[in-house]
Amino acid sequence: ADTEDSLSPLHHLLAARASHAFRSYAKRDAHLDALDMQNQEIALAAHITRAQLYLDQRKFNLALDAVLAAKAISPKLTAAMLLELKIRHRLKQAEHTLELIDQLEKSEALDATSCIHYRLAAYIAQLRTLSLQGRKLTEWWSAIPNNIQQEYALREAYFQALLADKQATELLKVMQIQLKNVWDSQLIHYLTDLRCDSAD
Repeated sequence: ADTEDSLSPLHHLLAARASHAFRSYAKRDAHLDALDMQNQEIALAAHITRAQLYLDQRKFNLALDAVLAAKAISPKLTAAMLLELKIRHRLKQAEHTLELIDQLEKSEALDATSCIHYRLAAYIAQLRTLSLQGRKLTEWWSAIPNNIQQEYALREAYFQALLADKQATELLKVMQIQLKNVWDSQLIHYLTDLRCDSAD
């Protein structure tokens, strides 16, 4: 029988994926550890495989370490950048996510629908983690592309932030712009909240 050290790199990579599918994580890692990491092509394949499998296992930080190791070998590799985007998205690392979207969009490696999806999630993550208030909050909103501003989930999160920050004037201004574009009955409850706040 072949020993692990005598198996081909492709055999190890396939065996690692098979072991992962059966949740034999120790065997998976043993196959990946057996690869010759001095060979850059093999090392690149090993890092990408590790990143994919750790992402599937929801070990996002380990997945990020692996994909960054792959990018250290091949910084512009599209597969690695797309994988990093998925990982940063799951880690809610908005700034890195937005940078990657811009790069992938320029190289036409990411379709328009996916760009909107990832940008929307990144902006919502920013709003929830940066604790923006006052002028910083409105400047943040102004910098967002108009097509993303129209997305209901982001608009909802921004309106809630404005209410929490008691920025009634800005909220009314944004609502007027939104209602000029399309009537939305969901906006009415914000008007009610504003009136209640004004009455206090």
